[in-house]
Amino acid sequence: MKYLNSPAFRSMFIDFFSIVFCIISIVILILVFGSSNSGTFHFYGLEGGKSTFTGMLIIAVYLFKGVVGYSFLTAKSFRFSIAKFDAISGIVICSLVMLFDTFQHGIFPYNRTTMLSHVVILLVYLHVVNKMEAAEH
Repeated sequence: MKYLNSPAFRSMFIDFFSIVFCIISIVILILVFGSSNSGTFHFYGLEGGKSTFTGMLIIAVYLFKGVVGYSFLTAKSFRFSIAKFDAISGIVICSLVMLFDTFQHGIFPYNRTTMLSHVVILLVYLHVVNKMEAAEH
């Protein structure tokens, strides 16, 4: 358990996810600008094509996650601020999707467990970012 709290593990963990989100952002850019077909994108319980408002919101979220990942890889001074914004905006989006899904499908919608797990993961992400920021200062 001590290894999980070590700076080397945190660095490796953050670097891995930063690289993953940078790659996903690059793939999204290629799909958006290099593809003539209208595929759909899915994220945080939302889905939409690249020409819809929902699709553009999903693309923007993916690209912002790529910026967050790049800022952690290059150790930019603003990385903690935008990571917190990323986590909080994800929590808000998931909460709104759960709220609207409840109105659309009833009290026990099919994806409530998935959305709650997204919120829990985002809360853990926010907590880790806060701890990392406190450890750095």
